[in-house]
Amino acid sequence: MLLQYNILSQLAFRHDYFHNQRLNSLEWIPSKATERLAKNCGLIFKPAKDSLKILASTDADNNNQLSDWLREDFSLTFFIRFNEPFWSNISEVSKPNNKCFYFTNIDKDATSSEVLLHQNELVTSEDLVEPVNKLIYTLGTAESGDFKIVQGINREDCSFAIKQIDNQYILDTKPLDEGIYNLTQGETLIKKLFISKQAGQFDAICHLAFSKDFGDTINADWTWGFKSFKVRFGTKATYWRYFLPYEKMEDLEGIQIINGIKDQVFNTGEKVAIQERDMIQFTSLSPIKLEEKRERGFQLRKNMGVRNKSEGVVISRLPEPEKTSLYRVDEQGNKYTEIYINL
Repeated sequence: MLLQYNILSQLAFRHDYFHNQRLNSLEWIPSKATERLAKNCGLIFKPAKDSLKILASTDADNNNQLSDWLREDFSLTFFIRFNEPFWSNISEVSKPNNKCFYFTNIDKDATSSEVLLHQNELVTSEDLVEPVNKLIYTLGTAESGDFKIVQGINREDCSFAIKQIDNQYILDTKPLDEGIYNLTQGETLIKKLFISKQAGQFDAICHLAFSKDFGDTINADWTWGFKSFKVRFGTKATYWRYFLPYEKMEDLEGIQIINGIKDQVFNTGEKVAIQERDMIQFTSLSPIKLEEKRERGFQLRKNMGVRNKSEGVVISRLPEPEKTSLYRVDEQGNKYTEIYINL
């Protein structure tokens, strides 16, 4: 029998650092259960560096109607790796090694053709969960209080999976299905857990549910309208500091760093000593987002606001930090990126 396929949906990752916003460094790994479903029910996954197309087998008489094999609610889970070596330098949200991002279309507004898989405009630390793929997970001592675990999607109480052994609470993952769970202590949410049957290091997990009863993904007659699921990351913003040789600047007046529309975005500069050399340090008035390619750069000008002297350009376009640049954090938690210029 000849099968025909149509695009059911697309999953796209975007990052504001990149000029075209495409996060071209993704590796897609379907879960074992998703692989079995794809093999048995006529699904094909076509991964790209920044997106994943999901194709479904369709009725021979209706290109936009699912085949009989797929006429039940189903869900798909994908594990994702970010193969971007400088992720922490460019991304607004730092990802601890023991956590990963979790994205799902459940409980999201799915009425539009493009659905964000996170609650806010950009991904935040609220989208982080702790993956657990070991059989035993120690929660705490008996003195620390009662624990409860609830399935994050259907809200089912799964506290039967928590056992007390000696003086420890233990989460035994055997009775639990793969998926997202909320772990509470009394009324307090302790953490979100993703219980995985699949070992390995992953940066993100995407869980997509397709149903004619919720989420506006499948119609009552098993047809569908193309829907793009989207994840959007913000770019890191740091205070920028330019350092220029003092001896080249000391005779100039009205020195300012301005942006493309002539707004002053840095302070007026101060003399500092760097490794026994006098420098002029200019610090941005607020954090500046890092970008792969900026439409308008920063310019160093002289005689700004100086009476009887015409303005002039000292440096027409100041260099900008590369994504390979490290930044430092001061005692108040402010992030600084430093750029040294030799004239």
